[in-house]
Amino acid sequence: MKAYIGSFNSTHYVFTDIQIEPHDTWSLDITLARIILPALQQFKINSKATPLVYRSDLPEELWKQFKCTNTSSDHNTEAWNWILDQMINSFDLILKDNIDPTYLDVTKPDTVQVGLNLFAKYYRCLWD
Repeated sequence: MKAYIGSFNSTHYVFTDIQIEPHDTWSLDITLARIILPALQQFKINSKATPLVYRSDLPEELWKQFKCTNTSSDHNTEAWNWILDQMINSFDLILKDNIDPTYLDVTKPDTVQVGLNLFAKYYRCLWD
């Protein structure tokens, strides 16, 4: 796979060239994880925005620990970073499991799905 994303302008990104080879789709989950993981890691470092985080997406003890103020949702940076960490961890586990298929046997396989569900839910919040 080769992707060149042109310069950013005020209205949109200009896609110059994207080439997807047949072998890129043999394990599309791995191919996409290789792109998404470093992108999420970079996003977490550079992002200044904090979207609304839903209480139902955090363990109760973290909701209290992060001192979220609203009863159902909050714009809390610590909570958002926790959500991002779950996403990052999921894609990292996907890549580690690809290298060593027994890797997830010794960890909680639900961990991957939790992070993927959060990725899907907060996908439209991945902007700054």
